[in-house]
Amino acid sequence: MKKSAYLILILLFLIPSVYGQQEDLSQLYEKVKKALVSVSTFKDGSLQHTGTGIFISSTGKILTANHLVNHSDSIRVKGFDGKQYRIVSVEVVSEEGDMALLQTVALPMQLSAVSLSESVFYEGDPAFSICVNEKGEFLVSEGYVSVIRRFEGVGPGILTAMHLDQNFDGAPLLNNFGEVIGMFSYPLIERFDKFFAVSIKLITENQSYKPKDYTITRVTEQKITDKAELKNQKIIEKEGLNFDSIYIIEPKLKALGDSIKDAWNEYARMDALTDFIPLFVKALKVRGSYYYSFNHLDFMYKLVAPDNSFRLFSWTLRFDDGTYRYYGAIQYNSINLKLLPLYDYSHMIPYDIVEDTILSNESWFGAQYYDIGMFKKGKKKFYVLLGWDGNNYISSKKIIELLTFDENGNAVFGAPVFQDTTRTRTRVVLQYNKDAVVALKLIHSKNLIVFDNLVPPVKDDAGKVWTYLPDGSYNYFKFSKGKFIFHEDVFKNEKITQEDLNESDNISGKPGKKNDSKSGILPPK
Repeated sequence: MKKSAYLILILLFLIPSVYGQQEDLSQLYEKVKKALVSVSTFKDGSLQHTGTGIFISSTGKILTANHLVNHSDSIRVKGFDGKQYRIVSVEVVSEEGDMALLQTVALPMQLSAVSLSESVFYEGDPAFSICVNEKGEFLVSEGYVSVIRRFEGVGPGILTAMHLDQNFDGAPLLNNFGEVIGMFSYPLIERFDKFFAVSIKLITENQSYKPKDYTITRVTEQKITDKAELKNQKIIEKEGLNFDSIYIIEPKLKALGDSIKDAWNEYARMDALTDFIPLFVKALKVRGSYYYSFNHLDFMYKLVAPDNSFRLFSWTLRFDDGTYRYYGAIQYNSINLKLLPLYDYSHMIPYDIVEDTILSNESWFGAQYYDIGMFKKGKKKFYVLLGWDGNNYISSKKIIELLTFDENGNAVFGAPVFQDTTRTRTRVVLQYNKDAVVALKLIHSKNLIVFDNLVPPVKDDAGKVWTYLPDGSYNYFKFSKGKFIFHEDVFKNEKITQEDLNESDNISGKPGKKNDSKSGILPPK
């Protein structure tokens, strides 16, 4: 089964603050286990289904999947204590949502019940599930809530980022307070081809059901006194509405993005771009959109600053003559949208001064950025961006760009900090033959920028940078006292191994592409 990558990274920066407020999970698991039951159903004397259920009230109600008990002749429920309990009635909450409530005579004293969550839960919240397999063993799966919305033909549902198998049929989905927020139905998991849980809103929205006397209550309320943190929490009001609108838009964005990248001629690609930009801005205007990963837009590179103060989008428009135009934007980490568009000005900058200019977002030297690093001198932060420029049908470029922000928060590209024996540059541009694979890498742990040494294929081509090729050695810049100092032969002068060069690159939060033994980064042509 395919695993969905929807929103797995959403709120990764906020999750540690949530974990710190929860009860120890191992203790929570032990409490939840006492509310679990195994469910076995029989028809015509033969075993029909096995699954899991959970007591959700002191009156003896058990939540489980409807298909497990539907059309069965008898239902056998075994509790944590190993004893079997008689079912006196079955209430179908929703056939479409595959949810049912089993009624026992009463909740046994030696068992517990868990509560249905009355608190708001969000996309990105940690969650877990526990089931009972056929051997009576308890299995636990941990993960995150990824999407919360209403699903056609089912009702309110939850997509999760966790690994499940058929043992979890009928098992509860719980938050880290030990409250039930959903229930897994394996037929629905197969139907959606995602780890889908039916929301307990199917029950709480049913006025005829009124749960009583929960014996496991919220372990602790999350108390936030810091105003800034409280403000951050409020931006994540995503339940059902905010991220739904992006979720609906994203498939169209993906289709347009695929056309921008691969449509058969430049006019079709430009038409797709014209439609894409306003729709993308519309998605970014959704409150809290900073935390939406846009994982399906794989034509676009998405980099998050190491301090999480902003993220940077960049992508290309390829023309039929082999040249490129670049598009990008900086989205600041703020409650409402604060977006700084980047305008590609590279075709207007003379090639002989490109490494000497300081630029703004309105005069950006366009590139598709695939890695970002942060360096400091005192309180000043420098963001190093590594980028690729397809240039033309003869040559390509790799770019080391420096990004800072002035006192007004405006982006400044370039600074005189790249220093070698003859000059100081504001950025570094490596131009090379189109057929070559050139490595340009940040080794974050050592404050190094490592790159291939480029040489002409023959002496007569010296100065013709569009012919240059790697010679197998590596040069590097090393950050020291606010400057990036050029050095030759990284293996000779630094304690660095080939493994350091082969470490993963930060491309949209995923491992980078390794095109050859040097792990050079070359985005698709």
